[in-house]
Amino acid sequence: MTATPAQRATFIHWGDWDIRIGDDVAAVADTCRTVPAGVRSGPPANIAALYQEAARVIAEDGRPHPSFETALRHHRLLAAIERSVTDGNAREIP
Repeated sequence: MTATPAQRATFIHWGDWDIRIGDDVAAVADTCRTVPAGVRSGPPANIAALYQEAARVIAEDGRPHPSFETALRHHRLLAAIERSVTDGNAREIP
């Protein structure tokens, strides 16, 4: 299985995907799209999904995701990768 951006020279999170199993194109179910059909893929769809998630969290009095803790862990991971590349040592992620 391969997944590549449908439009070349775009960031992977800015558009639709070309999903293939071998040489066959795999159809992505409409249920995988969480924003209304009229919203363009890429950054507009990402922002629409973010707003939907924020509205859901507020309505349910819940915790947003990703959270501050998610961002912190992500940045710790990136810092560990940078240090490993620099000195060649494996790192534990706190």
